Amino acid sequence: MTAYKSVQETNRTADPVVKLAAHEAGGRVRALSFEYTTPGGGLTVNDTIDLATFTQNGRLLGGAVAFEAMGASATAEIGTAASASRYLSAGAVAAVGQLDFAHTLALNTGETVNGGTTLIAKVTGANWAAAKKFNGYVLFVAD
Repeated sequence: MTAYKSVQETNRTADPVVKLAAHEAGGRVRALSFEYTTPGGGLTVNDTIDLATFTQNGRLLGGAVAFEAMGASATAEIGTAASASRYLSAGAVAAVGQLDFAHTLALNTGETVNGGTTLIAKVTGANWAAAKKFNGYVLFVAD
């Protein structure tokens, strides 16, 4: 049987030791939460919602949203202004539910995020209904 090491364990046990970044060992998990209620007229396709702004540089761990029924065929993207679908693409929000985002390699979990970057949600699929909640959080490691 062969034993292997992650990049971090290889660096930690090297001679000389290679210092690990805070987001690799000993960093603090930061949580940003957000609450949003759609306006009386609802939202239309391609509208965006600024959800949260990263307060410092860090490593993205993922997040989740919980929502009320936004209406038939309604979907959401979660990302940044530069790439609205970076962390979630075509997430179904038609019925009451919950979605994870940035939780797989394909959805960029573990990527570096810069302080000042704003997390957004984009209305896709169909218009969103009026007076519906869209709440959640995003986690990242910093320090």
